[in-house]
Amino acid sequence: MKQASSTEQAPFEAQGWVGVDVSKDSLDAAVLAPGRDPESGHFTNDRAGFAKLVKWAERQASGKALHFCMEATGSYSVAFAEHLAASGRHVSVVNPFLAKHCGLAQGARNKTDKADARLLADYCRRAQPPLWRMAAPEVRELTALVRHLDNLKQLDVQQRNRLAEASAHPLVAQ
Repeated sequence: MKQASSTEQAPFEAQGWVGVDVSKDSLDAAVLAPGRDPESGHFTNDRAGFAKLVKWAERQASGKALHFCMEATGSYSVAFAEHLAASGRHVSVVNPFLAKHCGLAQGARNKTDKADARLLADYCRRAQPPLWRMAAPEVRELTALVRHLDNLKQLDVQQRNRLAEASAHPLVAQ
């Protein structure tokens, strides 16, 4: 039997799946566990909400091994994904395009946070997406700095365009 190297992920058999729809201020979650009806919950998108969601999900799944799944929504999903990974939980951060089209293929038409969370839990159960791994602190810091630099460059271009536009105005040009 081949052992998993540090770059490979060991196989993981989830017994419950948690889909999380992430927005700026809230987390909508759905738990799918064998032999139980799907459950939904609403939590704040902060450390207190993270802890409540995890505790709630574990209670809904009767302590079974859980696989959390969320869409990549930039900065809104990173904090929760990091929280889960740092606490040893299994989490996947998936491309929103894949999850959406999986839902469309199943005939999902509702577009609510609760429905999206349920769709993500079902997608996680069916597709078993790869586990997300948190980048090293140095990489996360460098990524943040590069994004900040890009934002500053965009702001510089915007301000130069405004200045050029104002300078071209007849009243300012005199």
